[in-house]
Amino acid sequence: MRRAVLLVALLLLSACGSSQGDTSGSTSGSTTDPTVSTEPVSSSPTTATTITPPTTAATTTTAFDPTLELLSLTQARQRWADTNPGLYEWTYFMVCECFSGPWKMLIDNGQVLSVDSGDAPETEPPPFATVESLFGEIERVLEEGRFPVRVNYDEVNGVPSVYVFNEPDLPVDGGFIFELEHFEPNPVVEIEYPEPCSTDGSEATLVEQDLPEVVAETRQAIFDAAMSCDFDALRVLSMVGLPDWTFQTSFGGSGVELFWEEEARGEPILQEVVNHFNQPVWVSDDGEFHVWPSAFQTLEAADGTGMDPDAYAQLLELYTVDELQDMIDFAQGYVGWRTTITADGVWTVFIAGD
Repeated sequence: MRRAVLLVALLLLSACGSSQGDTSGSTSGSTTDPTVSTEPVSSSPTTATTITPPTTAATTTTAFDPTLELLSLTQARQRWADTNPGLYEWTYFMVCECFSGPWKMLIDNGQVLSVDSGDAPETEPPPFATVESLFGEIERVLEEGRFPVRVNYDEVNGVPSVYVFNEPDLPVDGGFIFELEHFEPNPVVEIEYPEPCSTDGSEATLVEQDLPEVVAETRQAIFDAAMSCDFDALRVLSMVGLPDWTFQTSFGGSGVELFWEEEARGEPILQEVVNHFNQPVWVSDDGEFHVWPSAFQTLEAADGTGMDPDAYAQLLELYTVDELQDMIDFAQGYVGWRTTITADGVWTVFIAGD
């Protein structure tokens, strides 16, 4: 199967193209975590990868009727629901203008535990993080109905094994080929956590704040896990909001694995978690989001304009004025590390940047 698809793909290398979207994000009703943008937003992010098709519909010899493909998708999703192991490892590659991947990912109940990007740049997120996100993308394209697709699904677990987008105009109008290389349910997983971690020897204590009980409990649990270098506990805490919220540590789709990966590189990210949870908190008007530090919503200038003087003084314990000025110049606001807990105690992000 792989040889056949690759043979087709090699004929397309000089002509076809695709546009791949972000894999990061989460959904919870109609609310949006304000932590991922310096501007308040009202629309829901999506948990599924979006591959944006060309703006001009393909010219096909016959009209594409998605009815049968939608039925096949529904049946495949049911097989997946019946057999979903929760923990699985999958490897796939993409072919269009060039070969991408293979991406190898370890997934635990929708949460990405690890990503091996193969030959792709480490900064390039995988086109699809989970089987569910691939299902979502296929459904979106089929419901839109403008572009022909062909999908083969595993007869037992429903996982897409081949997904060909925009056939037969693949060479000229934004088509691509997805091919599953490996799928393993319930793999034996051994994650080597770094020892020691950046909070070893720290005597930091958590500053008391006036918070709803469930928010305070989650904050305390995260703080305790970070202080004790308990990566397993952090992983469990990051999964509380699934499937409505997918915990995010970067705009490229990274999850909780960032903590042990960065610590292994010598980056004190657990100390950053501890430090930022001791900053003043900002609460959204509806009480849905609690964000640390409050500077994310209040800092207007590097000199502390817009902030309470005490809150600004605490911020300067973590960032220099020059660092704050760089943020203002880049994004017109604070874009350092920040973290969010929802009103129902779900930890949604620990993220930096814009």
